[in-house]
Amino acid sequence: MRRTGFVDTVGRLGSHDHICWAFDAPGEYRSVVGQFLADGLADGHRVVFIGDPSWESHLDEVDGFAAARVTGAAEVRDLSL
Repeated sequence: MRRTGFVDTVGRLGSHDHICWAFDAPGEYRSVVGQFLADGLADGHRVVFIGDPSWESHLDEVDGFAAARVTGAAEVRDLSL
């Protein structure tokens, strides 16, 4: 059974876990998203960011994200599609 409740870190969530975060500032969001995606890539998972495609430049600053996009291990999908 999947656990539910409040979390204060994205570190080491399971491969099928989902999480919903609320943020007061874009900088907080970028930090958490970057860590979540970097953890997934480090664990050998394929990662997908679904949202505004203009975020590609921000996400390419995440360790390994730009290289992973080239190989198909990471993707940015436009939420409006």
